[in-house]
Amino acid sequence: MNIDVRGNYTIAGKITYRSESPVVQITLPTDGTTEVLLVIDLPQRSVEATGKYAVGEKFLYLLRQEDPPKEFPQPIVEEASRIRRHITSALRRVLYAVKYCLKQVDLDENLFAIKSIEYSLDNTNWKFFPGLKVATTFSAYSMTALDFETAGLILGHLNSGVKTFFALSFLHRAKKELHPKHKWIDATIAAELAVKEALVLIKPEVEALLLEVPSPPLQKLYGSILESYSGQRSPVLKQIAEGVKIRNLLVHRPEEIDISLQQAVDYVAYVEVAIGHLLSIVNPQYYQRYWCVDHYV
Repeated sequence: MNIDVRGNYTIAGKITYRSESPVVQITLPTDGTTEVLLVIDLPQRSVEATGKYAVGEKFLYLLRQEDPPKEFPQPIVEEASRIRRHITSALRRVLYAVKYCLKQVDLDENLFAIKSIEYSLDNTNWKFFPGLKVATTFSAYSMTALDFETAGLILGHLNSGVKTFFALSFLHRAKKELHPKHKWIDATIAAELAVKEALVLIKPEVEALLLEVPSPPLQKLYGSILESYSGQRSPVLKQIAEGVKIRNLLVHRPEEIDISLQQAVDYVAYVEVAIGHLLSIVNPQYYQRYWCVDHYV
């Protein structure tokens, strides 16, 4: 049996429109599952997405109950997630095209925020769709105050001749970025630059190899190559390798992957661990004083 599903969203940012067309409707053709109708209210910056979805008998039985359980069996949770992803993905595809094809620079990179996902068995009475949770993102980054003591450390650092990693500019950008995709990409760039900068400091002869020709994959740079020159592998080698795979999907096949802001925040922390480890090799005196990165390891 089919159920009606309705998603309510808020547009992030602003879309320029004509006053004679304040509400726009777009129907996405079926992809083998269901059509999704999008009603975009441009003055209100809101979107209603609706579609009919087939559900299994067990799922339907639970939805028909007057007081559905708070916790659903895992197969039901996965079925509900599939439906939510499909209807939300339809809106993401449309707004992504609107932003870049219509040059809508005021439409935020996040595109939209979810207000609610609802279902109805009769297209009249609507209830909240099970399993939708509001995600809370935790990110805490420390800063070291400038005072007489740290001013002395700055002077000592400058006198040491060790240049501040350029990679840190991308790490800072990743920390401040709010869009998960861009946060992830900036963090990966920071990881790539940092390991090359560190290897050049450890072994200056490799500079041409790293900077003038295609360099080895990041997994090797943080693994066997770093180990051969410093005696140590990165403590977060696995996370960095996985991060590169996800970065490549985000850049080349973004429709195949969806990451949350919390996942991106966690990845930035792993990159910071990786950079901190490099600093502990290159300049251990300052790293021990929480220099440049939070002291994760």
